[in-house]
Amino acid sequence: MVAALHIICVFCAAMRIVQITDIHIGAEGEATRDVDVRTNFISVLEVATHLDPDYLVFSGDLCFDLADAGVYRWIKDRLDALNLPYEVIPGNHDDTALMAAVFERENLLLPSGEMAFARTIAGFQFLFLDTSRGTLSREQADWLRRILAQTTGTQVIFMHHPPGAVGVPFMDARYPMQTPEVFRQAVQGYPAPIHVFCGHYHAEKTVHEGLLHIHVTPSTFFQIVQFQEAFAVDHYRPAFRVIELFPGEEVNLRHTVRYLDVAGW
Repeated sequence: MVAALHIICVFCAAMRIVQITDIHIGAEGEATRDVDVRTNFISVLEVATHLDPDYLVFSGDLCFDLADAGVYRWIKDRLDALNLPYEVIPGNHDDTALMAAVFERENLLLPSGEMAFARTIAGFQFLFLDTSRGTLSREQADWLRRILAQTTGTQVIFMHHPPGAVGVPFMDARYPMQTPEVFRQAVQGYPAPIHVFCGHYHAEKTVHEGLLHIHVTPSTFFQIVQFQEAFAVDHYRPAFRVIELFPGEEVNLRHTVRYLDVAGW
C-alpha cells in the first residue's frame, strides 16, 4: 500500500500553469481580420479555468496592433474576475509602460523602463522578460545573468519572442528576435535545463538545443502555415498551452497544447 501511494504521489502535478499568448484584442468595433478575438479570448479563458490552473501567464501581444489603455482595462477586468493569480508581459504590439500602469505592475520595471522580474510560487521560480522592442537589452541580459548565478536546477522563462529561429520561414525571415545572441550569452554555461515558453510566431513549435528548450505556443487569433516563406493562415483554431511542474531533486516538467474548435472552422 505504501509503495502504491508513493507512485500515485509522483504523478500528482504540484503546479499547473496555463500560458495564453497573442490574443490581439482590438478596440471596440475595430476590424480584426474578421476574427472575433474577444470571443476567442473569453472562450479560451473559460476552457482554461476549468482545468484548475494555479497560475495564468499572458506572454505578449495583448493588443491587436497598437497598444490601447482601454483594451488593457477590458482584459484586466476579465482576469481580475477569475480570482486566479496571473502575469502579463508585453509583446511587440504592446507598450510596456502603459501595460505596467493599467495592470498595476510599475514596480516590476527596470530603470530602462523594461519589464523583467522573477516570481517564486509553490517553490518553483519563474522568470519573465520583455522583448516588446524586438530585442533583449543588455540590461535585461545582465539581470538574467545575475539571477541564474544565484539559482540551481531547471529554469522556466517566459518571453514573447523565441530567442532564435525555430523553423517557421515567414516569421524567421521577417519578424525574429533581433538580438538572440544576447539571450544566448546570458544563459551560456548554465548547467541545468532552461525551458523558454514564448509566442509571437502564431504556431506550435518546440526546439531542443542542448539544455535550452524553446517552446512556441500558438495564438488565440490564428495560426500561420509553417512550411512556406510567404504568409498564409493555416487555420483559425485558438489555442493555449498547459504546463505542469513536479517537485523532486530535479524539477520535472511536461506540457501540452490545447486547441479549441470555433464555429465555422
